[in-house]
Amino acid sequence: MKAKTIEDVFAFAKAHKPLICYGASDHGHMVKHFLERRGRLIDAFWITDPVPEGKMRDGVPLRSVQDVKPDKKTGILLALYERHHDSIVKTLVEKGFSEDQICCIPDDMQHEMHKKVLVQRRMELLSATPVCTAEQKQQFEKRAKEILSEYPTIKCQFWAVFRIGAVALWNEKAFLRQKTKDGKFWLFYPVAHEHRPDEELRGANPYLLTKLSIDGAEVLTPENLAFWQYIYQRYDDRFEFINSYEFLGWSPETAEWNREIDVTHSWLKLTPEEVKRGERELKALGIRCPFICISNRDPVFLQKEKGDRIVPDFRDKFRNFPISDYALALDYLQEQGIQAVRIGTAAEGTLDHPNLVDCTSERHSDFLDVYLVSQAKFFVGGLSGILTFAMLWAKPMLILNAPMFTTRYDAMAYFNPERDIALPNKMWDESRHRYLTLREVLTYEVNSIYLEKNSPAGTFRAYERDGMNPVKNSPEEILNAIKELNGRIDHTSTYDDMDQELQSRYRDIIDHFPYGIDAPNLWRIGAKFLRENQWLLD
Repeated sequence: MKAKTIEDVFAFAKAHKPLICYGASDHGHMVKHFLERRGRLIDAFWITDPVPEGKMRDGVPLRSVQDVKPDKKTGILLALYERHHDSIVKTLVEKGFSEDQICCIPDDMQHEMHKKVLVQRRMELLSATPVCTAEQKQQFEKRAKEILSEYPTIKCQFWAVFRIGAVALWNEKAFLRQKTKDGKFWLFYPVAHEHRPDEELRGANPYLLTKLSIDGAEVLTPENLAFWQYIYQRYDDRFEFINSYEFLGWSPETAEWNREIDVTHSWLKLTPEEVKRGERELKALGIRCPFICISNRDPVFLQKEKGDRIVPDFRDKFRNFPISDYALALDYLQEQGIQAVRIGTAAEGTLDHPNLVDCTSERHSDFLDVYLVSQAKFFVGGLSGILTFAMLWAKPMLILNAPMFTTRYDAMAYFNPERDIALPNKMWDESRHRYLTLREVLTYEVNSIYLEKNSPAGTFRAYERDGMNPVKNSPEEILNAIKELNGRIDHTSTYDDMDQELQSRYRDIIDHFPYGIDAPNLWRIGAKFLRENQWLLD
């Protein structure tokens, strides 16, 4: 059956025991927590991929559908993207389940359940009694009156930050706040790891959230929670809530004024104490100035974050690359007296090189990710969420293996063609035995939105469907681009007439393509890469 209302889902859940949730992503977890709040517990998550015996997710067993046996009592809720429903129903019926045992939850209904869970959870937190002293209450009241005398309304913006890329969206809203000057104080309420209620207000980098502050806006953190509980409970009539899952609805704003944002301005500042702490940690790690920060996207972080991701995702091949591809560039940087520091929460593989300090995995800290980028000469990495650090510090960026020329929600970042350089993946068409041109790539990106409107996954899905394979940047290409960016910063890079002509042709295509709601990433293409791949501009 296909649920027509949320009450249909709840009635189905009450009528079946055991109750299974097919899908263990954020969708499945929100359905689970919605039902829990209505007094109905699920008995297991099922997924399509193989699962080791005894594995748990969110406190309940996680099983592969390959390992289950049919019975007449089990009820199965499909809590994953609607586009997968027909194939999963077919699989379940072939295994011996009847269609009456399956309840398909449409995408919009899953988002509505998602919203109800999150809003209720947030309101419960703000409504809790603040833990504070009488003296602190006096300080809270003084600050509350200062805010409310200047801003008649406090606008609470719920904000998903369970991955670091989503933090970039704070920057967008901060710029929007400065641009509109609407007389409202913006309170950004971060929601992290949405299926882990004990981690509310903690994003992929909790330390970074404490640094995000501008005039007329603030991020809710465990450190200032008591104040905001106090002000909400005393002046709740002054609060305006955006009661929706506000990670998904911002791209049109981005497309509209992407070009108007001043990306040369840093929104972060370090205190004297943080500077001293950072200097101590650099010395302990053997990091010397000057240095650059590097990163390579790989599957380890998501495998660690999402325990149900047993096999590599098909999208990985469009975005990931190994740390070993930096080897030639590290030799050059060493000759220039520039050290390289690898950052990131968790990483796959190592590279034994005397000029590389690896601050991932065991050496990682949230503070270091923020501090290291603040002191780096520039940043080099793939098009992923870790760019947020460089973006917020307004550092020059070199984007490697860029799988897309446009941005859509995921890993949203703002680039400056006068400052930032990119090397795109070359996309090989297996059927025509040639590479896609820039115009053909942009057509894929714009037309594929119907496959996945919330992230670049739709474009990668279209490439996979049509037999398009990415060709990664070579170590030589990476070396050349790092030389170019380093030279631009030092004012030693030079460009001849051909370089200028090729870059102008590239900009002409980018500036005049009909994007719809997508927005172009405003970067410069590496000069030598463009010379060697002029067919891209055909």
